[in-house]
Amino acid sequence: MFLASNITSNSTMPPTIPLTAEAVFHYVPSTALCIIAIIAFLIIVIVNTVQTIRVRYWLMLVLTLTAVLEFFGYIIRYSCINNITRNSFILTTLLLVIAPNFIALVNYVVIGTLAQRSSNIHKPRFLNAKTISFGFLMSDLLAFVLQGAAVYMITAADAQHNTLDSGLKLLKAGFIVQLGFFTIFLFLVVYVHQSPRLSFKGDPGTKPIFVVLYTTIVCLYLRSIYRLIEFLDNDSYITTHEPFYYIFDALCVFISFLIYCIYPVGKYMPPKQPNNRLFVSPEDGRELVKQ
Repeated sequence: MFLASNITSNSTMPPTIPLTAEAVFHYVPSTALCIIAIIAFLIIVIVNTVQTIRVRYWLMLVLTLTAVLEFFGYIIRYSCINNITRNSFILTTLLLVIAPNFIALVNYVVIGTLAQRSSNIHKPRFLNAKTISFGFLMSDLLAFVLQGAAVYMITAADAQHNTLDSGLKLLKAGFIVQLGFFTIFLFLVVYVHQSPRLSFKGDPGTKPIFVVLYTTIVCLYLRSIYRLIEFLDNDSYITTHEPFYYIFDALCVFISFLIYCIYPVGKYMPPKQPNNRLFVSPEDGRELVKQ
């Protein structure tokens, strides 16, 4: 990306930067790869919409919307290859940096719902669908705001070196926050999967849900690390060669969508459990279930 490649802390930004695709992206962007990405995400939009209607698990419409944003992000990226403008660059960057955060949001809701529907009435109280979803939603929102504000500050920086530096620091903070919460979320998923108090370990019925969660966590984690490296060192070999972008960003995001299409989680989600509660018998102190 055109950020601070020709700028160091001891230099001043030139009054004008040639607005060409090569100057902006730090490589000559491939038309063929961009077209492949457009087609791939269009297929995801269609397949995920069909799966959502078939399974009737409407949370997956969030994934459809996210895939639509990815699709338009690459449409605009394609337009930037031959006719780049500052506004088109800002828009494609915003879409392709921020949109995948909604995949993580879907993950949070899925694990919260799954934990809530455990048949074990002894499950920990903190594993509440609303608590998990709200807590991680706030973390996602924080990363979303930090990254969105930072991308705008960076791409609109012009000659304001201070704005550029502030934007870079903000963007790094956004990805570090995201990586931190991804790590916490991974531990939560492992706990829900393996805890004997939740009855999911060894359950073939819910195994596909955990395959989806582990796959998307790994993919989004790799993508966030790549993006962090991209903004930490804009002149590195990884960030100046486009294939790395398509491997660690586009492909990781595509796989995250694809695994949800292969295993639509609504199909494997356990049914809602009755609102059972434990109480202690006043006569003999035994734990009884109140329905």
